[in-house]
Amino acid sequence: MSTDDIASSINLNGYYQKNDGKPLTGNQIFLRVKNYPSLFENINEIIILTDDLHWKNIITNYFYLREVLRGYFHSFHIQQIIATLFFYRRWLDLSELKNLNYPINFLDETNSSIEKLLDGGKKMDRKIIFNR
Repeated sequence: MSTDDIASSINLNGYYQKNDGKPLTGNQIFLRVKNYPSLFENINEIIILTDDLHWKNIITNYFYLREVLRGYFHSFHIQQIIATLFFYRRWLDLSELKNLNYPINFLDETNSSIEKLLDGGKKMDRKIIFNR
């Protein structure tokens, strides 16, 4: 969550009251996070728990991919490409599990290359076949 989202949630639910009665701000949350590096980590203004390595890895990879693709694509296409890559990666992970009948065949075997992702995932989207 972002610092502003965390502050808003705390204020909305009444989890913390300041002595002056004013609501918490994102800056105050950011300063608290900096004081507790063993508990929290700030990755491009998104606060995560340091022991949550799964989300830390995903967020770090997301921002890395976004920076790599920034000079080549518009931001809308970058979001679509990254979402497609993450979804495809998850599908590959799931397909490696034994005895899994996953209901979607993403790529036909004769034409499976990364070039399908470079157009914003449109070619890959057209290749999705739902097995029923």
